[in-house]
Amino acid sequence: MTRSSHDDGDILHEGTSEVWAPNSRSEFRQAVSGNRTGVMLEPERRRGVERGAERGWNVLGNIERRHTVLSDPERLSAIQAIQLPDESGSVPAFERAARLAARALHAPVAQINFVTEDALVPVAVFARSPEEVGKWSKPIELSCSFCQQVVASGQPLVVSDTRKHPRTRASQAATERGIAGYMAVPVFLTRRQSSARWVVGSVCVVDAVPRLWDDEDVATLVDIAAGVTDEIAARVESRSAQKAAERQMARLLAAAGEGIIGTDAAGVMTFANAAAERLLGWTSEELVGRCQHDAIHYARPDGVPYPTEQCPLHLARSEGKSLRSADEYFLRKDGVAIPIEFTMMPVIEDGRVAGTVLTFQDISERKRSAAAERIARESAERANRAKGEFLALMSHELRTPLNAIGGYADLLDMGLRGPVTEAQRVDLARIRRSQQQLLSLINDILNFSKLEAGHVHYDMTDVALRA
Repeated sequence: MTRSSHDDGDILHEGTSEVWAPNSRSEFRQAVSGNRTGVMLEPERRRGVERGAERGWNVLGNIERRHTVLSDPERLSAIQAIQLPDESGSVPAFERAARLAARALHAPVAQINFVTEDALVPVAVFARSPEEVGKWSKPIELSCSFCQQVVASGQPLVVSDTRKHPRTRASQAATERGIAGYMAVPVFLTRRQSSARWVVGSVCVVDAVPRLWDDEDVATLVDIAAGVTDEIAARVESRSAQKAAERQMARLLAAAGEGIIGTDAAGVMTFANAAAERLLGWTSEELVGRCQHDAIHYARPDGVPYPTEQCPLHLARSEGKSLRSADEYFLRKDGVAIPIEFTMMPVIEDGRVAGTVLTFQDISERKRSAAAERIARESAERANRAKGEFLALMSHELRTPLNAIGGYADLLDMGLRGPVTEAQRVDLARIRRSQQQLLSLINDILNFSKLEAGHVHYDMTDVALRA
């Protein structure tokens, strides 16, 4: 093996195989943008063989450092913050970057990878056939790839022919995956609000045959990786903003005094706040994913089943209408029906009902107060009717004897029972005045009773007004 030291990095060579790892990304950019040779050196220009052989394999050979970097908790947390797509999803920007790398570098396979503590996870692959895409899209152990070296060092890595170098020809990447030509550059997650930066993965191109990558090839791949790095930063910032908005919304929902339930267009609950949990006796986890009607509105207060097609909530949701009511009942987890006042508003997206937001409150106390007030009012009305009936009866029973007293006083005054002295006439006059006063009082009481009952009759007549 011939090995040479270079200002911009270390070059490893055996036959036609070279491995180059610049000391930093900025030095690499200087190397590829200046007049110095970065990746390929002519054999006669390679010097410092012994010195290079002693220190050159720090990138590929320092296992302890590699493990420390790959298992760094902050780096792993950074990868989680990116939120890698699942098997059914993809990131269009990553897909475009992989396609651009393969076409620009004339490589049969290009990958955008994230490197975890123990696996290489491809998130975008471009290959010549769907079968090849499927092959290179599967997560693999780190022992089957050189990308772990790129992540551990934070530097680009170029191998012209893995099968001829003693450090790579026995690797699983060369023997099992058939990688001969390999070139990769690191991908970073940089926090724009701080100076923190982690190497989270790589952009790599591979070939089954040896490749003599040149400076321009590596520079091209670095530029593509820079675009991927920017996309990652944007994804993380967007996700951070989304999480902040979700936390703010969660705080608002938790602070709300009314129960709040969200549903999708089919009536399946998507969230429930703390007040809804308290009012219904369910946890949010128990409610989410269940049909709202089947969980809390399936029966009437008397236990009779409440068909979905008769449910006003279901009908309003189907028609995309808002609905307010204080005449419905929800059923708690223990089966107890509680009277509720609710407002349901549709959520419209692209002209279609995407779901609803339902706010409600328990009005049991209001119902009890209303019932008590109704009972008190009915009792007062009964008492008032009884009073009126009593006054009517009393006026009748009293007026009859009073009229008799007045009549007999008149008969005595007329002398029908014998001569009447002057003193007796004075006494009879007093009897008549008292009788008339008492009769007038009874008539007034009866008139008040008629007034309260609405049975007063008015005599309409002309009245002479004084000039």
